[in-house]
Amino acid sequence: MRVAVNTRLLYVRLAVATAIDLFVVRRLVGSLGIEGYGAFSVACAGIGVFFFFRGALESAARRFVCENRQNFQPLLGLTLAIVATVGVIGVLVSAIRPAQSFAVLVLVLGMFALQVLCLPYEALIVAGERMGVFLVLSVVESAMKLVAVLAISGLPMAPLPAYAALRLACAAVVWLLTFAYCRRRHPESREPPVFSLRRVRPLFRFFGWQTICSVAVFLRAQGVVLLLAAYAGTCMCASFETGGTVMGILWGFVASYRTAYLPGIVKSWADGDRESFVGCTARAFRHSALGAVLVVTPILVWAPSVCRLWIGDGLPPDADMFVRMFVLKCFFEALATPLDTAILATGRIARYEIVLSALIGSSFVLAWLLLSAGLPAWTSIGAAAFMNLFAFLYRFVHLRAYHGFAIRAWFCRSAA
Repeated sequence: MRVAVNTRLLYVRLAVATAIDLFVVRRLVGSLGIEGYGAFSVACAGIGVFFFFRGALESAARRFVCENRQNFQPLLGLTLAIVATVGVIGVLVSAIRPAQSFAVLVLVLGMFALQVLCLPYEALIVAGERMGVFLVLSVVESAMKLVAVLAISGLPMAPLPAYAALRLACAAVVWLLTFAYCRRRHPESREPPVFSLRRVRPLFRFFGWQTICSVAVFLRAQGVVLLLAAYAGTCMCASFETGGTVMGILWGFVASYRTAYLPGIVKSWADGDRESFVGCTARAFRHSALGAVLVVTPILVWAPSVCRLWIGDGLPPDADMFVRMFVLKCFFEALATPLDTAILATGRIARYEIVLSALIGSSFVLAWLLLSAGLPAWTSIGAAAFMNLFAFLYRFVHLRAYHGFAIRAWFCRSAA
């Protein structure tokens, strides 16, 4: 019952964010132009190099705080140390760019840093299963993005740095609201951060293995943007960003449901309740698969019409094919997410992360080979979708080999 309520709240949150994000992309293409929009995508990809660990830190934060909320203090200490180190390195590297590019890069760097600093506090909210808070924070963030897009033309500065500055302001407000809520509702957040090697060691070990996979994910995502900029120009980066926005919306549904069922899977494993652990995983897979099929199929069929209706006359080249490839990629990720959550809940992830990283990272190499051979730019995302299929199948192999899952019985339970 709790999972159903939390899922509904997260889907309302996603619906509001989706409606605003779709309008924001359309307005940005008009305000910044295709070249400007592609340049902002490249800036985010460049700064994303320094924050490749974000996904790993988010996963580690939610797992360990859901298991024991006293892990919050060492998690916060680790986050502050990492952000401070990466921030200094990012500013020094950005300083070699021209003045206007430097300003945009630093503003984007600040935005990423604030988003990472939210992760420990978001983990506390997830552990408390207070998904209504996520709904409020998301509505505020989406509303501020809308205001930022509408205000670009009224600021006495170039549109690109103006938008970057406004996005930084949005990230600052969201962090302050998240911080204030946790300070009021969660006593753990009122304690100072802990910089103890003994207490942070299990968290850092899990984070370290996850970071290997994060490097591969970065190569598959942001690295492909840099490849497109080099081989096809920033117009194709705009097409990539258009398809990425659609995938971000679809992934939001997957992530929302994952956030709802994650505490149940982690706590059942921590309590040694294997029956509940397998049952939670099976239900999550069934709902994820059904939702993925219902949402993905219409977009694959009517992608050109959807893109024209959404963007209008300023549609970037090959945007419909990018959308199709991104949607196919997201489909396999949606199927794999419950399995991934179950594996991470066990904490025994070293071999899993090495193999998964190799499969994910190989999509970057495959994309580079395809682009260097002169094939269409959208095939770079097709390569990622193809490798996602293999990564999905590997998770079954891992669960059977190392956790004793009876795959056939598990499938029957998922379909029941």
